Amino acid sequence: MSTSVRYTRDLSEAFFTRGAAMAQRLGANWLDLLGVMFVESGIRAHQPNLLGSGAIGILQFMPDTLVALGWTDGPEAFARLTAEQQLVWVERYLRPHRGKLDTLAGVYLAVWMPADLAHRHKQDFVLSAKGGRRGWAFDMNAGLDANGDLRITVGELEAAVRRGCVGARWREIARRAGAAASSPRALPVDLTNTLGLQRALLAAGFDPGPLDGIVGPRTV
Repeated sequence: MSTSVRYTRDLSEAFFTRGAAMAQRLGANWLDLLGVMFVESGIRAHQPNLLGSGAIGILQFMPDTLVALGWTDGPEAFARLTAEQQLVWVERYLRPHRGKLDTLAGVYLAVWMPADLAHRHKQDFVLSAKGGRRGWAFDMNAGLDANGDLRITVGELEAAVRRGCVGARWREIARRAGAAASSPRALPVDLTNTLGLQRALLAAGFDPGPLDGIVGPRTV
């Protein structure tokens, strides 16, 4: 392991090499996968869900999900695996979605709402709405509603990952992954309209305010 590693000593070199190979097999971008795992757990193999749901590990597997994947030793034993060892189960979980993990939204949807993977390229597609489509999901994930319109869109799901991938640990993860960028790749945006400009500013690390398509003091 490189002597310059300071914040990610719990992650082996094999985690990065095997993870990159896994991403290739799944047809996914390795940095996208890392970004989703980072916002889920900080990529900490022993991380329990902070809300007490019982989810565990680098992809925050629910106990029932682990059983369905073939893990029968319980969540406590799973938490004792290293991040490298947990990659086997990450791949097993994501494998049925191969071919639909070609965007950051696709990777996160495979974890958050697999039923909507077909809409991963539609940035404005509403995944959940307060009192409407999948209202139960909105109530549990209201923080994803970046513009406060009581809806969660595909674009907001992607933006949440990019917002969450910050700090010294994430920068070191990206460097060790051989990434030229410090955040998961963004889809191309249309700079001829205000919403596209807001998304470009967010992807570049600036705060454009609400992603509402309305010209404001941060987008002029």
